[in-house]
Amino acid sequence: MCLSRLIQMLPAPIIENIVWFMTNNYRHHHYANTRYSEAHQMLKLRLLGVCRSWREVILAELCSLYRIQLFNDGSTSANLLSWPTYIEPPSFTFAHWVKEVLVEVDYRYILCGQALQKLSKALAQSSLKFVAARKLHITFVSMNTYTGMPIQPFVDNVNEFIEYLKQAIPDTTRVVIRFCQEQAPLNGNLTVPLGLLLSQLYSLAKDITFKGSGRPLLIPMHSHTGLCRIEYDWDSSSSYYVEMIRHNVQALQMLQIKATRDHNIASLVYGESGQPMVYHNMRRLILKLRPKPKDIARPMVEGTPFPSLGQLYITGQYPFGDDTLFRGNCKTLVDLRIPVDVQIMHMLNKSKVSETGYLERLRHLEVTEIEALAENEVSSSITISKFAMQLASSIQSLCINSRNYAFNISNTIYDTSLCHNLRYLSISNSSFSAYTILMLVKSLPLLTDLETKISYIGNFPGCYHTQKLPKYVAKSMRPISQNFKCLTLLSGRYISSKSLALVGLLISIACPNFSYMAMPACYLDDYNYELRKLVHKPGFTGYAGQIRSLIFDGW
Repeated sequence: MCLSRLIQMLPAPIIENIVWFMTNNYRHHHYANTRYSEAHQMLKLRLLGVCRSWREVILAELCSLYRIQLFNDGSTSANLLSWPTYIEPPSFTFAHWVKEVLVEVDYRYILCGQALQKLSKALAQSSLKFVAARKLHITFVSMNTYTGMPIQPFVDNVNEFIEYLKQAIPDTTRVVIRFCQEQAPLNGNLTVPLGLLLSQLYSLAKDITFKGSGRPLLIPMHSHTGLCRIEYDWDSSSSYYVEMIRHNVQALQMLQIKATRDHNIASLVYGESGQPMVYHNMRRLILKLRPKPKDIARPMVEGTPFPSLGQLYITGQYPFGDDTLFRGNCKTLVDLRIPVDVQIMHMLNKSKVSETGYLERLRHLEVTEIEALAENEVSSSITISKFAMQLASSIQSLCINSRNYAFNISNTIYDTSLCHNLRYLSISNSSFSAYTILMLVKSLPLLTDLETKISYIGNFPGCYHTQKLPKYVAKSMRPISQNFKCLTLLSGRYISSKSLALVGLLISIACPNFSYMAMPACYLDDYNYELRKLVHKPGFTGYAGQIRSLIFDGW
């Protein structure tokens, strides 16, 4: 069977993965660097001509998001968000491909009935009905309101608006509601139609996300029943959002809080009367907190508030003085991102959270050093790497963000007997030699991706001539790993393009399945130039095929 026939027979999930790789991998990231960029979309359009099955898959993605904007100036816009703006949208029926509908609207237009008129006009142009859409995003871009009018017309307009949404998107399973501007609190009878609007939006699906910022909308709390996800910015009026969280403690699956001011995070784990609360269904907790001064004691909490937590992301500072966030979830926590200082390390050691094997299902770990953990930089970098190593022996992805230049962090990693399951390793603020990288890869047999900086070639024992390095590596080190495929070079490198090309070749010789070295686009031209020169140098001609495979070819 010919290759073209095999390509046409690929199943849709395989085609989706191929298209994603071609538009997102590092070789072509300067052609398609974001999901909605014109270059990204155009690259997909070029793949439409492969065959019918590929065209179906790509069109399904390009038509998956439909956005409706009802602007404050009275104008409207309805378009496919992923479709290139300077190319005419498809004239054929595409509504059956739409998976998500995004509506941006001014609350005032819903109250006075203009939103319904504009929405029906925008959708009626193509008689659109999104039968395959399962997700509705509705964003209130402004909360400007009318005053001095009877309440009943407002209520009627809200009901009609919701009914129209139900007809246009009949099978919604998830609703995301977002208030994107800080507004003055509503008062008087204007809160009644808003409470009705939110209640009816919540009733459209079982999976509801509420995103708030700025001052809260002071509507009755019973209007906020059944929320699965809450995201908000903590400010001086946070008591309203705390009450909203408490009201949905049994239903909440995800909570994200961003605190730019002082915060009393302990209020999230205690009820109004002071009794401990338990989030039985909470799977994901994201806390973006501003660090407090060291002289302010962190709260100590009783109980087990998050027994089913699977993902815990913390930036800024760990908010408690004890292991509150780790109690009861040692068998469910899979993904952990945590800032580390001396106090946190002492707490985790004391509570035995950092003991090897305690977090038995942990697969992804990111540790960020927010203050020096020892008297000097070398000791501090070793301390944080040892801490990361012992935290879990089953992790597959590890990211270490050390505060200072991490001199000996690599020795700590490949001298330890842990982390044999590691697939991905990222070490920022560190710079390694090519020899050190090869030793790291050798000590981690399942490692496929490494992200770091490269400083120099390094000393290979028994070989002191650059021209003899390829032969030496092929004879004494190949193969050190069958799994290693990608080395990502972080910006801020301290190595010439000539040496970088040699590093890529040495790794490809030692690792038979090594694919490429990913790097910022500004380095590519010099890197490619040095690789092409390398083909003709004495001692390297026998590796011409491997060298050419490392060259980044544009489309």
